[in-house]
Amino acid sequence: MFYFCVMKIILWGLLIYFLYNLIFKIVVPATKVASQMKDKVREMQQQQEEARKQFEQQQQYQQQAQKTTETRKDEDYIDFEEIK
Repeated sequence: MFYFCVMKIILWGLLIYFLYNLIFKIVVPATKVASQMKDKVREMQQQQEEARKQFEQQQQYQQQAQKTTETRKDEDYIDFEEIK
């Protein structure tokens, strides 16, 4: 009977030890890695958004520059009138 109680305590101790190791060596690091990956994805999305905004601003600038050059070309020409 005493032997059974000692074995039961030892088995419970081993079970607690293995659960502790499982939680703190596998589960906790996995959640940390997942959190880090979420942060990296969020950072990449922000960088892509910034790049997209810069691209749009550059496109708008080019369109405005193109419009101004077109209006300048129109202003440079004088209607030709034939002199008799």
